[in-house]
Amino acid sequence: MTELAKKKRAATKDKAPKVCPNCGGKRLVKKGHKHVERVGDFTVRDGSALLPTCVDCGEPLIDLKRLGRYQLRAAATVLGSDKEIDGQIVRYARRALGATQQALAERLGYTAETISRIENGSDAPVVTLRLSILALLDEAIRAPREKASGRKPSSKTL
Repeated sequence: MTELAKKKRAATKDKAPKVCPNCGGKRLVKKGHKHVERVGDFTVRDGSALLPTCVDCGEPLIDLKRLGRYQLRAAATVLGSDKEIDGQIVRYARRALGATQQALAERLGYTAETISRIENGSDAPVVTLRLSILALLDEAIRAPREKASGRKPSSKTL
């Protein structure tokens, strides 16, 4: 195991909860977890993670960082599908990115008012907006992997 891998493993061990916040159980094991996320009218199931799970109550322990990653992947899954989307999906994706309407508008070359009208259902999202947001989601999903591998992210984030 490389020195970097050892440091990452040690850091992960330090961050892992020692006690279940739900029941106070002290026996935690890593188990596969299927996370379900609602994105507008869509339900996205993501089984990509092993989470610390309490042996006593069976509850998986999920931190905010991992929840944010689930939300990014869920938004990308819906926007990358061939299903028709609405303003709820755009709002969900923007929030998953951690962006304000103004920041998203500036990044994509729209006005904040246009983003607001789309999110509120007054205007329909156009294909170019959908693809642009999908590209931002892809960047955000890839960024931690690129950072861990020592590569620079492909472009700036919001």
